[in-house]
Parts: sequence; structure tokens; C-alpha cells
Amino acid sequence: MQFIAVGAVISLLAIVFAITWHLSNRVINIKTLSPEEIKKIDEEDGISSLEWYEQLKKEKHWIPSAFGYNLYAEYIPVPGKVSGTVIFSHGVTVSHITSIKYMRIFYEQGYNCLVYDHRRHGSSGGRFTSYGYFEKYDLETVVNWLEKNKGFCGKLGIHGESMGSAILLLYAGMNGKADFYIADCPYTTIMDQLLYRMEVEYKIRFKPLLGIVSWIIYLRAGFHLRDVNCLEAVKKVSKPILFIHGSDDDYVPAEMGVKLYNAKPEPKELYLVPNAKHAKALAADPERYRQVVFDFINRCC
Repeated sequence: MQFIAVGAVISLLAIVFAITWHLSNRVINIKTLSPEEIKKIDEEDGISSLEWYEQLKKEKHWIPSAFGYNLYAEYIPVPGKVSGTVIFSHGVTVSHITSIKYMRIFYEQGYNCLVYDHRRHGSSGGRFTSYGYFEKYDLETVVNWLEKNKGFCGKLGIHGESMGSAILLLYAGMNGKADFYIADCPYTTIMDQLLYRMEVEYKIRFKPLLGIVSWIIYLRAGFHLRDVNCLEAVKKVSKPILFIHGSDDDYVPAEMGVKLYNAKPEPKELYLVPNAKHAKALAADPERYRQVVFDFINRCC
């Protein structure tokens, strides 16, 4: 009888380990999209600027990360009078290609631009995705590289989408150098986001299970999920942040954007885009998006 009980416990532990290992893989080894798949998504949204981008003069660079890999970046200087400089931070599974549609609205207003690929995305190196934990230091490296090699040429801004916006919020919480930040559809914490996705995809919301996953991720990738906390980061930010979120976002709920806005001290602004899904705010109303962004910059900077 005792052997049966021991065997049952071992079997249960093996099942738990298999489930949590699978979930950890889903997190840190999330499937990334090919350039063709990314381009197709942009074209379906009706706001693709890829043909326009191909005609621009751009510089390709490899920026060394402190974690032993290189970050692929493209610097696009604007001709004529310079209004400022903006760095773009893309979302999970994609690459700098998705930043181009945002880059265009700044470039056309006289901003030098830099787009780059996060670790384990696009052409950059890196083994695991950490949802902002290591990426915030990579963003710091990119900012410092830009300052040293190109200068900021006026006000420095950082624009991010989804995971990319979480990365910039975490960087801003480290006393980042940017003069303004634009966070499009960020999550509050990666724990909150994963719990939400667990409920949507698996119909369960079991925090202790995610706690075990976090420890496995720590052993495999060197970070705890609890340490990816944008809510705490924004409380430390004195520079202006514009929070943008689609009201119909069913991937990162709009409530997360509202919570981040409420947690951040002034100056700040919140733009909830009616009927917009996740990362579709620009596609939903391009002209209004531009107006809100530059009104915010002119008012706060």
C-alpha cells in the first residue's frame, strides 16, 4: 500500500513537472513569426509602409548586448531640419518590421528614427524571451549606443507596442534618458498577463501553477516572472508617458492600460481608441492617432 502511495505521488509530480515545463516553453520559447508573416499582417491592416520604407536611406548596425549577443538595428536619419529622435520597440513574436508603420508618422514630422529587433526576435541573438526583464537593459544599451554614435538631435522619444511598450516602461522606471514615452497596449505585469491568457486559452486561473512555472523559468532563463512589473516601474517615472490602448483589446485588456495610467504620476495622458483590437489603434484611426501623439509631445515636451 505504501509503495502504491509513493508511486502515485511520483506520478503526480511527474505530471505537474511535464505541464509546467510545457508552459515554461510556451513563455520563454514563444514561436516567432517570419518576415513574410509579419508583412502579411501589416498589409491586412491596411497601413503597411514597407514599400515606402524600402526607398529610404538607412544604416544597418549590430549593437553588442551586455548578455553576449548582438542586436540588429536600422538607423534612419531624416533629411533637412530635425525635430527630434525616436527609438521604436516592437512586440512579442514579431520584429522591427512592425515598427515601420509607427516610424513613418514620426519620420514625416522630421524625427530621426531607430528601429531594432529584441533578443530572440528578427535578426538579433539571444536564447530566451524575458518580456522586459533582460530587454530593458538591451534598450538601455541601444539608447546609450545612439547617444554616443549619432546623438539625440533634439528631444528623445521611445515608442513601444505591446511587449515593446512594457519594455520601455521598465526602462523608464530605471531613470531612462528619454524625454517622452509612448506606450501602446502595454501589460501591467507579465504575471497578470499570463494569468489572463491562461484563463482565455486553458479556462483556468491557478496562480500557484504559474508560480511553479516561474521557478522553472528562473532555472532555465535566469529571471522570475514576478520581476517583470510595469505597475511598479511607472510609479518611479517623472517623464511624460502617453498610454494608448484599444477599447476592444482582447489580448491585453484595456483595463491594464488604465491601471498603468492611474499608477503613474503626472505628466501623463491616456488615449483609449474606440473599437480597436490589440495593437490595432493606429489602423483603427490613423489621423486621430497622429494628432493625439503630437499634441501630447507638444504639450508635455
